[in-house]
Order: sequence, then structure tokens, then C-alpha cells
Amino acid sequence: MRWRTVVVVLSSALACGDGQSFDGAWSGGSAQYPQVRLILTQQGDSLHGSGLATRSSAPGTEISSTLIGSWHGDTVYVRGVALPPSVGGGFAMQFGGRLTAFSNLVGTFVVANEPPSGMLLERVGDAP
Repeated sequence: MRWRTVVVVLSSALACGDGQSFDGAWSGGSAQYPQVRLILTQQGDSLHGSGLATRSSAPGTEISSTLIGSWHGDTVYVRGVALPPSVGGGFAMQFGGRLTAFSNLVGTFVVANEPPSGMLLERVGDAP
């Protein structure tokens, strides 16, 4: 039992380093969104970039948006373009999550006002 506690604490400490970089291309998917790709550039505590997703309910249809956001420690939040009230408000897309000890992002992805989807994003390349 003591060993498990040490491993969890060590994993959390590794994920929270001050030198974390969210720069790069992140890719993943879920049953609701089979392909999600975020391209992020980090400047200070700000993030900007672009996002692209496909819906399982509409194969071949892509949703894209420019993204802005921020990070603190191992936590990241980015959102896309604000949508007008006539279509329900909200943002074109959002992702909020944490950097894991294995350098993946795990969190929640949302498109417009649809139900959120749990997501694991892996770094697949550097930011252009």
C-alpha cells in the first residue's frame, strides 16, 4: 500500500513541472469525435492555435476553429470562436484538461453546445 502512494505522488510531481510546454500538435479521439487535432503555440501563460475535429454522426464533416487559452502548472484550457446567441451561444470548440506524467493531455472536449466528451490527446509533433 505504501508503494502505490509513492508512485501516485511521484507521477503527480512529474506532471507538474514548471518547464512544461504545450507547444505542438496534439491528436486523439473518442466515440463522439473520432479525430481531434489541436495545434498549440505557447507564449508565456497564453496559448493560441487551431483545432480540427470530425463527428462520428457526420463522417467526412470537419469542424475547425482558431483557439485561444491559457495554462497554469499542468492544467490547460483553450476555446474557439464565440458563437452567436441565435445558435445557442457558447464556443465553436473547447478543451480543458491536464498534462499527465506520460506527457499526454487528458480532459474534456466540447463542440458548440453538444455533450462533452472525455478525451486523451497525444503529442504528435511540434508546432509549425
